[in-house]
Amino acid sequence: MNSIKDIIKLVDLGETKNLNIYIEELRAKTQGLSDVEKLRYAYIDLGKRIKFDPYYAAANNGAYMNKVYADSAKPEVVDNSIKHGYMICKTACYIMQAITKELTSLDMRTIVHPYYSFTNLPHVVNAIPISEDEYMTLDLVNDSKYIQSGMRTTHFGRVFKQNKATGELERTDHFNFSREELAVLDKKCGYISDKKVYSDEYYFELMKYYTEMISSFKEKLNLFFTNCDQPEISQKLGEIEAIWLHRRVMRELFPRKNARGEIEYDYMGDIMLDRRISSVMGSEKLGKKGERHFEMFIVAEQEGEPYDTRDMYIYDDNNHKYNQISLGDFYKMCHNKKYWIPDSLTKLKLLETYEAKSQRQ
Repeated sequence: MNSIKDIIKLVDLGETKNLNIYIEELRAKTQGLSDVEKLRYAYIDLGKRIKFDPYYAAANNGAYMNKVYADSAKPEVVDNSIKHGYMICKTACYIMQAITKELTSLDMRTIVHPYYSFTNLPHVVNAIPISEDEYMTLDLVNDSKYIQSGMRTTHFGRVFKQNKATGELERTDHFNFSREELAVLDKKCGYISDKKVYSDEYYFELMKYYTEMISSFKEKLNLFFTNCDQPEISQKLGEIEAIWLHRRVMRELFPRKNARGEIEYDYMGDIMLDRRISSVMGSEKLGKKGERHFEMFIVAEQEGEPYDTRDMYIYDDNNHKYNQISLGDFYKMCHNKKYWIPDSLTKLKLLETYEAKSQRQ
């Protein structure tokens, strides 16, 4: 069986001063741990530090994204990312691979994910062979929102099997570690303890419990806006990690199907979730250098509701809550070019509808 190609070429640690310092810090903290325990410790520790690059996430410029992606594994970019925390998937994989090489005997490499892609550019993950034709993958970028929130990870140890005929990796439903085994590792690494449990054990479960007792779509939304953001969690989240976490919460609170697998129409009407509640980003230009400040918006629609009467909510990251705003106020913000509008919001035709109505009045 052919080995899966490693797309990362590690350079001498002398070229990455900040990374070298970080690895030595990890070496001191993981003395006496096994290779797997060191791997998990580094995964959790780096997951707390990294922030997905919001400029890259919100970019609508292909040339800019291509350059960021192409440069993301260069030594100077890696070293700078260690310093300020912002990075994309390839940078995070480079760092994890370098750490694993220095601290363990595990054969880690970086590979293109066979299915998932955040943009039109390949998403990459770390992979470690566990048998002749099987690899376990580590996707830190997709787990960072959970790590920063103190939750269980969901992308550590997924098993992929190599197809003997094509040589391609195929995802399985198996993980190399059970939930119980990961909990043992996380206690050893100090991520959880007898007094500190995973936050999703109460965060999601309580919200789902109360949501199931509510039939009104508006009341469900109010529950989300009231409870989705806990300050002790959000203060640790990067901008994009917060957005990704809130999307996860929305998926938990507004499932497309009931327990019997039937589409729910009682409060969702005949419009699917991704058209009913849209989480989008805008960016406010600040200062002469054109820096951006990223916002989280939610657009909520009720069945048969006109476009111009929809509710809009903007996230206040200083006070960790959502505030309702009128479509008119939002239109003025956009009309004054205070915000860049991504395609996901443009497709909702909110602004065009409001503008047409304003011109008639």
